[in-house]
Amino acid sequence: MEGTALQVARQAAMELGLQAPNELVTSQEATNIQLLGLLQAAGNELVMVFDWEFLTRTHVITSVAGQGQYPAPTDFGRMLNQTLWDYGNRRPAYGPVSPQGWQVLTNALISVGPFARYRVARGKTEFLPVPGQDGHVFDYQYISDGWVQDWQNPTVYKNFITNDSDVITFDFWLMVKFLKLKMWQAKGLDITANLSDFTRVLDAITGQDHGGPVLGLANSFKTPWLTMYNVPDGNWNTGTP
Repeated sequence: MEGTALQVARQAAMELGLQAPNELVTSQEATNIQLLGLLQAAGNELVMVFDWEFLTRTHVITSVAGQGQYPAPTDFGRMLNQTLWDYGNRRPAYGPVSPQGWQVLTNALISVGPFARYRVARGKTEFLPVPGQDGHVFDYQYISDGWVQDWQNPTVYKNFITNDSDVITFDFWLMVKFLKLKMWQAKGLDITANLSDFTRVLDAITGQDHGGPVLGLANSFKTPWLTMYNVPDGNWNTGTP
């Protein structure tokens, strides 16, 4: 269940015994200003604490010859590890490379080999070796920081509420519980019950957010065919005849 920013704030205020606001973004009333500020903080903090399925996006990078760095999408929150693939070669790219490993690649080696290695730095994805041709495709999945859906344009997502009618894409009751917790915390009041409510709802929502694989205690099936998991890069070492 989703709701607008004003709906979340009104529900939280009513549960706390406060006057329900009729406006947030344009309000000059101190409590309403605080509710909006805490609601902004709550949404952006939730983005950081879990790899939400509904915030997962795919970004495609198309190489330009001689260009090693490529900017992240405008709503980039963080890359999901082990999702960057060298689509052109149908294989995963190696990385993200640590700062120490990157120094080795750029200073100690004459050649890093034919397969792509990458790191994420300063909001950009950087590849070695630098692509030597146009049109080579890489893609990866990332967590978007766009948790707010624009009220006028449903295709636009952003990380701040700018209108009372903006839609919050997190679960409505999760946001209500978190806003109540942050409101009482900001006022220095006892948060024991609010923290318990929020934790219970958060655990339920995160537990239901992803599908779960079937787990078995038996040995896993191994395919007998040749795959990328049992064929070495390069040539077979057949020895000396």
